[in-house]
Amino acid sequence: MRAPRLWRYVLRYDGVARDGGFAPYVSGGLCSLACCKPTIRRYTVRGDWIIGFAPANVSRGKAIVRYAMVVTEDPMPFAEYWRRYGGRRDAIYRAERNGLVWVPNANRDHPDLPAQKRDISGVNALLSGRYRHFGESGEDLFAALRPQFPSDRECEEAVRRIYFGGRGQKYNGLAAGDFACIRAWLEGVFASASEKNPTSLAPAASRPAKERRCSATGASRPSRGCL
Repeated sequence: MRAPRLWRYVLRYDGVARDGGFAPYVSGGLCSLACCKPTIRRYTVRGDWIIGFAPANVSRGKAIVRYAMVVTEDPMPFAEYWRRYGGRRDAIYRAERNGLVWVPNANRDHPDLPAQKRDISGVNALLSGRYRHFGESGEDLFAALRPQFPSDRECEEAVRRIYFGGRGQKYNGLAAGDFACIRAWLEGVFASASEKNPTSLAPAASRPAKERRCSATGASRPSRGCL
């Protein structure tokens, strides 16, 4: 089995503020990614980590983490996801004789045909029992990682490598030690959340960011969507 990957991408919408979240969807102590990001859903394996950054129009030049999750179950084909989790808001595709069909969902607008094709091309739904949604304020990645580095400059360089603000997704481009820094930070976040509320790791206010800004997005293309 290959080594775990750290997938990074930008959310198309300001999830919590827009509609309570759909991709990812958080409910019942479980975080799921069952729509959008078909490349991530197609190639992710159990043990991979995923970080979703805030859209560029709300991040104001910072690398703002909106949510993070560790894939804790084997990727689940849509038919199995519908069978086991058909009551979840993001379970919108059901297997029938002629393939997957969209199922009307009062909590979700009808996706157009191109969106359906992109969703279905992802093959799987991803599930996590170890995640953190940081709410509308998000978490400044520079402020979160700064304690692990001897200087602002070294932390800024790491944030620039980790942050991905373009269209699509990325798992490569990291230097030795970058993944370990992310894991160390998030393991602490997960542990703290579990101690406060063992049954849910859902939204919480982020801690105040340092006054110094890390311009992590300078060399990145603007976000143009989550699909």
